[in-house]
Amino acid sequence: TQQDIVHHITLSGFRFAHSETTYLYEYEAPSLGDWTIHRGGVVYFEGAEDCIVEKCFFDAVGGNAIFLNNYNRRNIIYGNIITEAGESGICLVGSNHLSLGSSHAYPAENVISNNLIHDIGIFGKQTAGVFISISRDNIVSHNHIFNVPRAAICINDGTWGGHIIEYNDIHDTVRETGDHGPFNSWGRDRYWCLQQSHGPVSHGAGDVKKDAQKPVIIRNNRFRDHRGWGIDLDDGSSNYHVYNNLCIGISIKVREDSPP
Repeated sequence: TQQDIVHHITLSGFRFAHSETTYLYEYEAPSLGDWTIHRGGVVYFEGAEDCIVEKCFFDAVGGNAIFLNNYNRRNIIYGNIITEAGESGICLVGSNHLSLGSSHAYPAENVISNNLIHDIGIFGKQTAGVFISISRDNIVSHNHIFNVPRAAICINDGTWGGHIIEYNDIHDTVRETGDHGPFNSWGRDRYWCLQQSHGPVSHGAGDVKKDAQKPVIIRNNRFRDHRGWGIDLDDGSSNYHVYNNLCIGISIKVREDSPP
């Protein structure tokens, strides 16, 4: 926890294989995006600072491979191979109700880089190569993600922002679901309402930067696919700066024309 921190621990060169499935375990919705999750993983960090998971092989694990839960700072997930995971590859998930006052129960300033993630979501289909919710200021870079049932990278809400998504090679996504894209986000925060999507509009967009305080940068990625929405900025996603990406066979979707 935030009060009992572990730090400077490195896991390097391990093979994690054939762990128990978790798709019938307890799930929760961490925020207002569509996704629910099981808070668990083969490698599970909580209250960790400056730790590293590198060059490990996650071989057909039953649930999520790596899960950074609540308070985590400046951890590095680098150079791992994740294949045939039952659910998501790498998850960074905080808790809204534990993020008030002096409590900071969310991941921040972590780096997810140079990982190979493919053929995951064997049991859970609402899954991603990298899933982020109730978190800020993370870097997701130079990853190769393909053959996934839904998004390769998903940001489940507009909380704080500040993420950088760059130099990733993403293809063959949304293979078993629909209405999604290789990158997907939601902005269902305090100013969003369903009427903004389906009308009649009940109120203006409001000050979305109360939640999406920093821009999320999506740049220099290669997205190649022939299904889904491409870069899918869904349901009030706000304060995104998207530029210099190569999109092959896909589009960029902006829902509700959310303010930049």
